[in-house]
Amino acid sequence: MATENEGQEPTEEEAHLVLTPAPDTDWFLQTLVATANRKGGSMGVTLLVGGTIVSGTIVSHEDYFENLGDEVEQGFKAAGGEAVSELADIFRNIGHDLEKRLAEAPPTNPAFIHLRDALIILPNKALPENRRVWWRGRISQVDGFLLGTFDPS
Repeated sequence: MATENEGQEPTEEEAHLVLTPAPDTDWFLQTLVATANRKGGSMGVTLLVGGTIVSGTIVSHEDYFENLGDEVEQGFKAAGGEAVSELADIFRNIGHDLEKRLAEAPPTNPAFIHLRDALIILPNKALPENRRVWWRGRISQVDGFLLGTFDPS
């Protein structure tokens, strides 16, 4: 159906009918993550990611990588791995290096969210079953969230 204004800017009356695409990333969730990254602190959150529920505590990227290094070190020591401290330090340094680069660069919106004590909630159980874990995900993939953690017990 052709209109007389086809190919032209919409009139003021038509402009209110033009829909703009929704942003790919929730600005509020980015703000919570940016606050944790810049100022420290943490907050419980439950995320809906592609139909899966992930619940945990938002932490800074530096805290995440520091503790991921500890997890790597503990895991490889338990398995009898060699040069485990060097490998763990690589993970630990990622957070420190990222923090230095961000301090020198103009502020940007975070692309990833980091959780401690994370659980993946399934219909009949939570994973992992024996403990809570560190979790990292793309903020742009989060469909929705609520403040507070979910305890399946």
